[in-house]
Amino acid sequence: LIPHDLRNSSFPAGLFLFELKNPSTIPVEVSVLLSWENVLGVGGTARLGTTSNRTGTSVVSIPDEQGIFGMRMQGVPLTQGNSLEEHLRDNTTGEMALLMRPPRKEVSISMAGWNTLAPQPPWWEAFARDGTVSGSTGMGEEGKNHPAGAIAVRLTLSPGDYAEVPFAVAWHVPHHFALSGVDYGDYAAKAFPSAVRTAQELLTEYRHLIALTEEPQRRLLSST
Repeated sequence: LIPHDLRNSSFPAGLFLFELKNPSTIPVEVSVLLSWENVLGVGGTARLGTTSNRTGTSVVSIPDEQGIFGMRMQGVPLTQGNSLEEHLRDNTTGEMALLMRPPRKEVSISMAGWNTLAPQPPWWEAFARDGTVSGSTGMGEEGKNHPAGAIAVRLTLSPGDYAEVPFAVAWHVPHHFALSGVDYGDYAAKAFPSAVRTAQELLTEYRHLIALTEEPQRRLLSST
């Protein structure tokens, strides 16, 4: 939240920052993983209740760009009609992204797609054993396959070493129809037209954004 900066205060994304430190006198191997479900297709209203239709959603890995790795989550295509049911469906679809930026070159990155309805993530035992994940999942099908993505980073920390591992989850949902049929849209969707680009920007600029957020807070706390 940056005063007088509407765009940078409206990021349709969340930052997950893991801080790792090795206080021992020997090198240690560390793995960090973040998994996120593709919840496109899930929504509803207070009056009509919730709706869930993940049929047709997907999770796929994307090529790394500028040292940023991740997965894109697609929703079902937008409808062409004007019924209330179609409007409410359009309110829940778009694009999501799960990305991470490794803190150094000497790391191992692995990714997996999986079904959150499974009793246990199929990659869990491998991750517990060697810090890596693998696997894929098909198209979403409500009640049978709820796609999710997982990204793991593995690195070695030298004695006294410190590393900061940032992940980002971003979303782009272009429509916001009211029950009256009016599409109010979404400022963030217009300012950030791609979930992948949003996550990439956040992972590149997060230190700057955090500093701008903290500055007015420090001024307020130190004022009379």
